[in-house]
Amino acid sequence: MSKEWFPWYPARYRADTMHLTAEQDGIYRRLIDHYMETGLPLMDNDVALARIAGVMADVWAGACPAIRVFFQSRDGKLFSKKCDEILRDQEGRKEANASKALNGANSRWKRANTDKTTRSQRLATARAKGTHTDEQWNDLLESCGYHCCKCGIDAPLVKDHIKPLYQGGSDSIDNIQPLCRKCNSAKGPEEVDYRPKEWLQRLHDACKTSGTRQDNTGKKDTVVDPAHVEEIFDWLQKFLNSPSPLFTAPVSAWLAWGADFDLDIKPVAQRWRKANPQKAIRSLEWFDDDIAASIQKRLKPMPETLETREGNTNGNANNRRKTKSEQADDAMHTALIDLGIAH
Repeated sequence: MSKEWFPWYPARYRADTMHLTAEQDGIYRRLIDHYMETGLPLMDNDVALARIAGVMADVWAGACPAIRVFFQSRDGKLFSKKCDEILRDQEGRKEANASKALNGANSRWKRANTDKTTRSQRLATARAKGTHTDEQWNDLLESCGYHCCKCGIDAPLVKDHIKPLYQGGSDSIDNIQPLCRKCNSAKGPEEVDYRPKEWLQRLHDACKTSGTRQDNTGKKDTVVDPAHVEEIFDWLQKFLNSPSPLFTAPVSAWLAWGADFDLDIKPVAQRWRKANPQKAIRSLEWFDDDIAASIQKRLKPMPETLETREGNTNGNANNRRKTKSEQADDAMHTALIDLGIAH
């Protein structure tokens, strides 16, 4: 077996070769290097040996008697006891390392599958204690104002178990809160309920009107058409020309949020491609935040101006310009409505 390196012991080598001339020492070193690089014994042929050593035939003939004593001739080949010992030792180390690597891989595979089984068992145990429906999750989102309950950001939300499943938490709606991905990933083993204090009453109110639930724009919840999802997905695949496989789930989520292809999805994709002409996109989820921001910007109602308020109250005996304090109160109330705290 070929060896790119091998251990070298200068003191031992010097003790064995003190009697050699500089020319003989150089020839011997070249033969050893060839032996170790190929992992094979040398051909017992003077012409071949002179070629390996890189010397003329007459030079080899003069050095040959002093060098052959380091080798044993057998079956037309020259064997080096010391080189063979080093080769066997390295081969043994290689097999030992391979065995350790295999055992380590098997251990990691077993641990990973055990963890996977454990997670499945935890989820099954949690669902045995309580479950929730998609309708309940949507009602909870509405009751929390479609914001992350921890940081308040208006971004795609995920289900966070207030009491973690591995601590015995259930999968019921009472143990779930909507958080953004960042807050969900940062949450540790602590049990912190970030939902607004009146969330339960809001949830009950939302459940009563879930059949005709509307958002703050007055539009009813969007029903996602699978054919429309496929149509948008096909356009994105052709436009982005991604080398990685893409999935339709993000498109369905965008439409469920209320995204419009021409007003939200297509402009976001075109802006991204213009800013990244050579970059390959690996997941459509990269567009989540931009599309959510586009929807919010497009659907957010324009604030009422002072002139509009005065125009709407034209002819009223109490028509007057509001004080700075009243304007500040109005701004605060608008902010609370946007956060889902006030109505």
